[in-house]
Amino acid sequence: MTTTHFSLGKKGGIGKSQSCVFLAQGLVKADRKVALIDLDPATSTIKKYAGLEVIELVDMIDRDSGEIDPARFDELIEIANERNDLDDLIIDTGASNCITFFNYLARNDSFELFEAEGHRAIIHTVIKGGDDQTETLNTLSEINDLFPEIEKILWLNEYQHKLRFGEKGAEGIVETKSFKDAKKKILAVFKLPYLVPATEAPQINKMNENGILFSEVKSSGLFKLAEVHRLNKYSTIVLGQIADGMTKVLAEEVKK
Repeated sequence: MTTTHFSLGKKGGIGKSQSCVFLAQGLVKADRKVALIDLDPATSTIKKYAGLEVIELVDMIDRDSGEIDPARFDELIEIANERNDLDDLIIDTGASNCITFFNYLARNDSFELFEAEGHRAIIHTVIKGGDDQTETLNTLSEINDLFPEIEKILWLNEYQHKLRFGEKGAEGIVETKSFKDAKKKILAVFKLPYLVPATEAPQINKMNENGILFSEVKSSGLFKLAEVHRLNKYSTIVLGQIADGMTKVLAEEVKK
């Protein structure tokens, strides 16, 4: 059985692709065999990571109708079925085609198709601090309204701005209506900690620009000794929580 992870979000620049790359690294850390599919035609960023297996699936959106090409979407299911060596398949959908993708998934009971073939489907969505907080939280509500029975994982992105819920920080999300409505299907909540603008932020950006994984930082030759140490520390925090969290999530599935 392949666990298929769908990263969904309506807003660009909120860290959706970043969360997919971190998820892949965390799953590898947990000894899982992982591949990714990038369905974002506007800003395809995942394919630059040579250290990850990235499967190309182009022209998912029909250029004439602007709709999902059913034949191309069916290939996602075929990949999950045929790649028996994979434990996890991560699908990064684009913000530019998110409405079309949301509607297609809902209209065609697409998650049920994956589950009917014996594959587990999990939706991932990002809640970002700052000006995008309200919109990304509303997206969680929309996702839950469309797919109330599908399991979900939340990513709290505090890279640039801390999340604030009333007088509380990120932990206050559990008191929001969006979270409470989806709570029974939320498997885990991962946090992307604040990046210090003068140090951590430019170093993570350099990793992204060059398609470098945490395991490749030292050997890449692009980072000074202090930067390598700083990124290793950040990696321990981020990938550690993902590896531990996903191990628990997957163990619960085995119990079922």
